[in-house]
Amino acid sequence: MIVSAFEDARIDDETYDLIYAASAFHWVDPAVGCPKAYRLLKNGGTFALFRNNAISSDGGLLGDKIRAAYDKYYYGYYQPKPRPGKKTRAYYGTPSGILSGYGFENISAYGFGDVMMKFYDASIVYDADG
Repeated sequence: MIVSAFEDARIDDETYDLIYAASAFHWVDPAVGCPKAYRLLKNGGTFALFRNNAISSDGGLLGDKIRAAYDKYYYGYYQPKPRPGKKTRAYYGTPSGILSGYGFENISAYGFGDVMMKFYDASIVYDADG
């Protein structure tokens, strides 16, 4: 077992067939992490990145109400960075969406080939007790 930040871990090159990060790679500096992941993979290996992006299935009505509450009770009081805009599924597949999610626009720039993106839809319904 290695207990370390990915950037600091000492691992031999061409060691792994698969490297994956589930909702974590956005914390890694892509200028360090992407080339390192590429070096650590064996020829033909796979680098899989997973994210969870919540997108309202009700046309955005609930999300609009939540943003209105943030406008009133948070952004109306604090002076933070500009607030994030409403995102759609299409946004997450664009270079800007990838940049905002992972810190890079095009992972091919780090040597990776045969790059693909897939979306998996899931629905979660909450009731008052949930």
